[in-house]
Amino acid sequence: MFIVWGTKRTERKSGWVADYCPICDDARACRLIEVRMVSHLYYIPLGRGELAAHLKQCKHCKNKFGTNPERYSGISKDKRASVETLTDETHPELIEGMAKLLDLRERAAHGEVNDDDRRGLLYHPFTSIVYPAMQRTEGIHFDGQSWLWLLAMIVMPLLVFFVFDAIPAGWIDPDVAAGLAAGVMLVAAICLIVSIARDSKRFIRRRFSRFIIDRLVPLNPTIEELQDVIQNLKNDPDTAAIGKVFKPEKLHRQITFARENKAADL
Repeated sequence: MFIVWGTKRTERKSGWVADYCPICDDARACRLIEVRMVSHLYYIPLGRGELAAHLKQCKHCKNKFGTNPERYSGISKDKRASVETLTDETHPELIEGMAKLLDLRERAAHGEVNDDDRRGLLYHPFTSIVYPAMQRTEGIHFDGQSWLWLLAMIVMPLLVFFVFDAIPAGWIDPDVAAGLAAGVMLVAAICLIVSIARDSKRFIRRRFSRFIIDRLVPLNPTIEELQDVIQNLKNDPDTAAIGKVFKPEKLHRQITFARENKAADL
């Protein structure tokens, strides 16, 4: 008898709080989520499982981030509550904390912070996207490129047979046509596998490159600072996936270009 058992990840919605969303760069209503690893038998949960993490999900951008529920003074059950109401009820220190962050950024842009604070601001955009990026690496995801390769794997062999069928009989051995169709399908399948394997990198670049550049432009980091940040991200298992996506030299060029465009607009 084959028994299906193991553990699965479950998310339980706890309520609503107000918190800072690093992607929106503003105070937002956030759904508080409890993540647990639950044992199952034939996919039927057995108990509540073991607590794995607490998350907050921004109501506006839908991104999820790690959080600590102890930082909130309460949890609201009203999903229609405004940010202002949630701030008063669940996180009264939020506005003061955001003001300190904005002040730190302003001083950093003028070179008025110590090395540790500057390093923290350089890391912040990258560490902010750890959980959204990690979610993309779980399971198999298809983006536009992957769907095109899947379509090619199906259509191209049929096209080969169609072309060869239009050629007068006897001109080409049918085995050659079959071999060519199989070869085309194999190449497309390999490209599809590679595309799926690289999906998370494309997703991170597509969704978060602009966010990271916008956060780094005011800091005007040197190439050496970016190299240090990226290397440390690669060395940390929790952020290695992000460190492998961004190249210091390319980031530096993009930041320089963005600064020059911003200066030209002023």
